[in-house]
Amino acid sequence: MKLAVLAAALFAAGTTAASAEPVQLKYAYPGAPQALIYTQAMVPWTEEVKAASDGTLEIKLFPGMALATPQNVLDRIQNGVADMGYMLVGQFADQFRRSTVAMMPYESRNPQEAALANWRLYEKGLFADEFARVMPLAMPVFTNMSVHSRKPIHTMADLKGVKVASMSRTMSEVIDKLGGTPITMPPADFYSSLQRGTVDAAGIGWPGIAPFKLNEVTTYHIQTSLTGEGAHQIMSRDSYAKLPDKAKRTIDKLGGLHYSKMYADAIAAMDKQGIDMTNAVPGQTIVNLDPAEEARWKARAEAVVNEWAAKTPDGPKVLAAYRAEIAAIRAGK
Repeated sequence: MKLAVLAAALFAAGTTAASAEPVQLKYAYPGAPQALIYTQAMVPWTEEVKAASDGTLEIKLFPGMALATPQNVLDRIQNGVADMGYMLVGQFADQFRRSTVAMMPYESRNPQEAALANWRLYEKGLFADEFARVMPLAMPVFTNMSVHSRKPIHTMADLKGVKVASMSRTMSEVIDKLGGTPITMPPADFYSSLQRGTVDAAGIGWPGIAPFKLNEVTTYHIQTSLTGEGAHQIMSRDSYAKLPDKAKRTIDKLGGLHYSKMYADAIAAMDKQGIDMTNAVPGQTIVNLDPAEEARWKARAEAVVNEWAAKTPDGPKVLAAYRAEIAAIRAGK
């Protein structure tokens, strides 16, 4: 009898120990671990999740291309190779058409307002059908993507015929409307293309300056908001469904607005880093367009916004809702 009781006790203890093992999730980040979005957003967020889940959940980050590339990260998550991931929305614009609204030219001024407006639209169901197999953990945006060139550009006339490296469809469309010649390529190729003279400029945001060393091959930097690049942090719905309740509640609590804000703040820090690095190099010039000139750029770029609205399901409704959220955020609501 005593042996039976002891065996039962040992079995129960073993079961408790086994159940205490956290669920481990793989988070694919096809980028550099030195980037501030990694050190100031992803790493601290995964640590927060682990602590708040009371040991039920552990997230392992995989920076670099070991688990996924920017081009296949969505497939890797949907196929179970990774549970979570960093997805540049421009790479999957056809599948996430409505949520590219935050990437339109001159629609937002900073990453904080863009991320908040994006998340509010998601909560209101405007993007719901785009997230059937994956769920968003955060919806940040690299705002204020502009032109960094080897020669002076102060006006639209200066941009005419200039070959501009572009990593997204939206940036290419804007450059084309402004009279430039967009050349599509991944940002990893910007440096060598500028160095060889294959292109004259790069269409990218300040966060791209440090990792791609673009201040070594460009000298003029236009401070305006030609477009943005969404960076959805997503999770497999199948992976989420398998989590214990405590782990689900933790993801629900720390994802969404909380993680979006962390990410937006990290992007803002990368903006500052890029500007500071540029100012520290002799011979660099940051160009603020004359207000009247910038108004002409904005008016020309509006054609890209109008075309997006016409070609996107519920486009006018989504655009109006995004603008309303931005206006509310700027009003402190």
